Amino acid sequence: MKKTILAILLALLVGYMYAANPDSFEVSVTPVVNYSVQISTPAGGLDFGARELNNVYVLTTSATIRNNGNVRADWTVKATALNTWSLGSTLTDNGLDKAVLAALLNSGVPSVSDYTDSDVLTTTEKD
Repeated sequence: MKKTILAILLALLVGYMYAANPDSFEVSVTPVVNYSVQISTPAGGLDFGARELNNVYVLTTSATIRNNGNVRADWTVKATALNTWSLGSTLTDNGLDKAVLAALLNSGVPSVSDYTDSDVLTTTEKD
């Protein structure tokens, strides 16, 4: 008798397992996301002051951008031309009434040799 009941129970379990296949289930997760960005600049902003034309200057002060959140952040920067001046598109693009502005997202103050043409800012956002 024990063997018969065991065989019937085993047959019922096997039938139940196969009846459940294929099947699906849904898992729902609500992540906790904190967006927080802190931008700090020196008092008075990033000021180059009075400078001679047709020279290269590296600003020794900087802005600090800090991601205080718990998700990845991507930074983009761009420049704006002022009045009758236009923006150069390469480090050596120094035509009449043209300014070249380059920026690096860096952990320290870069030197002139750290900059490349890909660091030159235009009116288009760049990573």
